[in-house]
Amino acid sequence: MRWDFSRCGNTDYTSQSNLSDDTDDTITSQDEGMYYCYEVLYGKISSRMHKRWQGDGLLFCRKRSVILQTEDGEEVAKASGYSVKQLNELKKGSRLKVNNYELEVQSERTSRQPITVVDGDENTEKQRVVSELVENVATNNENSKKPKGVAYQNFISPFFGRDDPLDFVLDEAKNEDGSVRRIAVDVRIARCLKPHQKDGIAFIYKCLKDYDGGAILADEMGLGKSVQTISLITALIKKRINQKPIIRRCIIVVPTSLLNNWYAEFMKWSPQTQAMLFRVTKSTDVENLISYREMPMIAIFSYEMIARTAMKLSVISVDLLVCDEAHRLKNLSGRLREQLQNLRAQRRLLLTGTPMQNDLEEFYSLVNFARPDLFGTFSEFKHICEMEPTHFNELLAEVMLRRTAEVIHEWLPPKNDYIIWCRPSPLQCFIYKRLKKFLSYDHLTLIDVLRKLCNHPSILYQSIVTKLQTCKMEEKEFYNALLQLFPNTYNDSFLSITDSGKLSVFGELMGTFREQEEKVVVVSNFTKTLDLLEELCQSLYYTVLRLDGSTEAKKRMEIVEEFNLVSNKNCAFLLSAKAGGLGLNLIGASRMILFDSDWNPAVDMQAMARIWRQGQKRPCYIYRLITGGTVDEKILQRQIKKSSLSVVVEMVPVESLTHFSDEELQDIFTLRDETECETHCLLECQCSGCGLLPEELEADREINPNTNSSSKLNVENVSENSSERMDENEDRVSVPEDSVQSSSADPLIQNCSGSLCPNNNEVLEDEAENKILGDEAALSASALMGTLMRWQHYSPKYEKQFELMKAEAGLEKCCLEEVSFIMKLVSNF
Repeated sequence: MRWDFSRCGNTDYTSQSNLSDDTDDTITSQDEGMYYCYEVLYGKISSRMHKRWQGDGLLFCRKRSVILQTEDGEEVAKASGYSVKQLNELKKGSRLKVNNYELEVQSERTSRQPITVVDGDENTEKQRVVSELVENVATNNENSKKPKGVAYQNFISPFFGRDDPLDFVLDEAKNEDGSVRRIAVDVRIARCLKPHQKDGIAFIYKCLKDYDGGAILADEMGLGKSVQTISLITALIKKRINQKPIIRRCIIVVPTSLLNNWYAEFMKWSPQTQAMLFRVTKSTDVENLISYREMPMIAIFSYEMIARTAMKLSVISVDLLVCDEAHRLKNLSGRLREQLQNLRAQRRLLLTGTPMQNDLEEFYSLVNFARPDLFGTFSEFKHICEMEPTHFNELLAEVMLRRTAEVIHEWLPPKNDYIIWCRPSPLQCFIYKRLKKFLSYDHLTLIDVLRKLCNHPSILYQSIVTKLQTCKMEEKEFYNALLQLFPNTYNDSFLSITDSGKLSVFGELMGTFREQEEKVVVVSNFTKTLDLLEELCQSLYYTVLRLDGSTEAKKRMEIVEEFNLVSNKNCAFLLSAKAGGLGLNLIGASRMILFDSDWNPAVDMQAMARIWRQGQKRPCYIYRLITGGTVDEKILQRQIKKSSLSVVVEMVPVESLTHFSDEELQDIFTLRDETECETHCLLECQCSGCGLLPEELEADREINPNTNSSSKLNVENVSENSSERMDENEDRVSVPEDSVQSSSADPLIQNCSGSLCPNNNEVLEDEAENKILGDEAALSASALMGTLMRWQHYSPKYEKQFELMKAEAGLEKCCLEEVSFIMKLVSNF
């Protein structure tokens, strides 16, 4: 027999759907041979707790009988004797047993177009049957009138599917037999993609379509690297009639916090992949994965799990390896990188928003992992980069694509960045100045001490007490000496907000947001600091949610979803920068406070991108708190230099910024509390904190040519200038190209104006070395200048302008008495 796919558009099925067993005989003669189709997952019946499905299939129901077929139209099983009511009540999630097979319905019934069975030769018509079946069943006619009394939803077509004219076609060519080989992103995904995402998918496909292909998608955070990857995987693994998929087995490696997030994204964008989607969270999952290694699969691993099971996975032939947050592989000789290299991956795709964080060797590690044959050794890579920059960029364009947030600015709300300098408290100043005598001890330990002190003295005090209980005998003298830095009257059981300038300002900000019923994300690098902030938030009657390194992976997505959906507006989300700053979507909030900063700017950039991303509807405000004149400010300055100099698109080689010279250590341990803002002094900016940009200062001098002092600037129209800037996109001061291209110096060495570094003659007596030092310092100063000159600078001494800025920042109700200076980013692009 053969299948005849006739349509009965005017048939009323309402009465049929309500037929009971005893009314089975009332089916009219015209219903004889009518079948209805469902999309299902099927597999052998087993007693396993976690059911693994064999594949996608189609279920045809007629009266009391069913036929189960593969997606290619091959019959798997058939059975009869079911009740009409049982078959009529099938819907998404329903399970049914057909002989030795069990199936789960993936789609509720469609517009129930009947399929009539007539006599004929099944084998000769099989291919036509499959193509027509897909065409008739998968078509979702939104304009058709749906019968009453039956629950319907959009039909999810079988995973092999038919080609749609609206698909996003990546490749199309004729095979030797004359058939068309077509690789395309399904229209249901393609219609949601933005232009830059389609460009990204096309680029990745070009890099990965052949064996041994590799690519790096280095888009900034929030541009949709995940959806681009899912779209491509779906297109490559999708099976079509008379066409083998390009890939069959894909492994995706992600940070633990994003494991469930990636699974949810697959189910959102490509639910048809559920049958082949594995979440690997324990060793038994790996064993199951290996047992199914001959079947199509998409396996999602955490980096920790892949490191433990890499040897076992060597038996699987991996067609595509995807590494999210791929800067985890920046260590060229790291064990994790070596283990992933040992996987038999024919293609590799790296996803990272920060491809170069510290130096050129780390960047080479990523490029070499993706395409080992492109640049050769690191020496060859460095030589081409320095001596043949044009050729270098051409080669790099073959493997890496990077776009900034500018490509999506039309879809994003405004973003307002503020750096707030907070005055250190008298207690912080007292301890900070006395710490300088410990310079002979381990520098990294002392820097950690300074950072904790800048957050709150009690955090440092409790840390020292804990260390004394666990440290070795030879270390006790050091920690006892640190404890002696605190006044004899100090009592850590009574915490005072006023003991920390940053905490005082934080309390004011949170109090204001509480009145405005704003959700807030609070970020810190220290769990003890999060403990302190959590206690303060609760005292302000906030509902507190928290995600840090101790949060179980399976609960992380639940916490994020609760925060984004919770109706209580007075909710604070406490986030550990390193444990939760990657890939999370926290668009439920439009305000973020970065309580402390990391030496690596990529960590802060990742954290700040949690709220300003696609899906955000409200203007975003990000406040970075800095304890002025302390190590906090040194971290900021170094972040700016790293961000400015290691711009991948210009390919400027940057040496590592992880070591410190003796002069720098001396500077870090020196408290600069005599100025409002040391960074502003280093810039030699003439605005004096009035809020005018350099070009506006020039315009002001043209109007008032006799003005020689910054204190006499005409700032009456600053508010007008500020409002005009919101609609302008003028050229800003940037790092001079000639200075960048002509220097291969270490940007660590500083020689800025002021007292940041000692006199060159005291450090280096050789004239040639002095010249090198001067060139390097000029580069660093230029980087600092080029970045911060795009910011407006506000000092409280310009009261009118300071109050206007506070109103723009949503802080008009804050006194901000402990704030000495504020910088505001004028334009995001």
